[in-house]
Amino acid sequence: EMKRLFEICVEFESSAVYRTDTIKRIVQAGKKRGSKQDCYNIKVFGKEEWQDVIDTESLMEQVPYRENLRKVYNASKINLNISRIQLQSGLNQRAYDVPACRGFLITDHKKELEDSFDIGREIVCYHHVDELLRLIDYYLKNPQERQEIAYAGFRRVINGHTYYHRMKRLLKIYDKNKGDTGSTRRAFHHASGLTPGHRIDIQLALCLSYARQLDIDACLHHCEIVLKQIHLNGGILLDSLEDLSELFSQIGRELEKHRLFSEAILARNTSIQLKSIINN
Repeated sequence: EMKRLFEICVEFESSAVYRTDTIKRIVQAGKKRGSKQDCYNIKVFGKEEWQDVIDTESLMEQVPYRENLRKVYNASKINLNISRIQLQSGLNQRAYDVPACRGFLITDHKKELEDSFDIGREIVCYHHVDELLRLIDYYLKNPQERQEIAYAGFRRVINGHTYYHRMKRLLKIYDKNKGDTGSTRRAFHHASGLTPGHRIDIQLALCLSYARQLDIDACLHHCEIVLKQIHLNGGILLDSLEDLSELFSQIGRELEKHRLFSEAILARNTSIQLKSIINN
């Protein structure tokens, strides 16, 4: 367990270094453009974590997710998404939030991006920083193309990637597996031998982490992985956050029956966190 905790700490620290280094490269590239008028007009939201990376005049206060963040996404010429290292192939919520606000997004490439968007037409992605810098220059010079991609991404999210669509998919997975009477213990042992992307304990930890960040879409994504590893009996309808909270409570009870106490605590804490979101 200590080894796992150490690995998580290293991953988070590595993510911070990777993200700050990327921003530094963009700032440096902007300064090389010559006059102040030609430099990139960069704005970074969230002062405390970025104050040693970028000039004070470019730092903005953190924007509450449920208030004005949509206006920032919509008003920005380019929104940048730099995923955390823990997301080896999956997507964070920003990949959907920015297009949902009709904002233009450049994001780092992830394998699952190809399942959600038509890359280049609905969203733009990069594989390394040098490519990112070229894309920034290109799309700053081509506003019409930016707007067309932003609108196409907006249509894709509204028609296929809302909470309604995710709940529908989650319910389908649940209905498919609920009749299976296989042992949760056996499923957990099988999952423990898989990569970190499929282990129940890691996935539940991610569910809790994303719930705390109000990133419900990412929480749902990792909940789907958990449901594929364990099989619950009984029925539950997933039409709201209350239902999702109850599902995590049910997952906790099922894991506890099979003496998977650490995993059960993670599931129950996720349920509690979701309830706190509802109450607020």
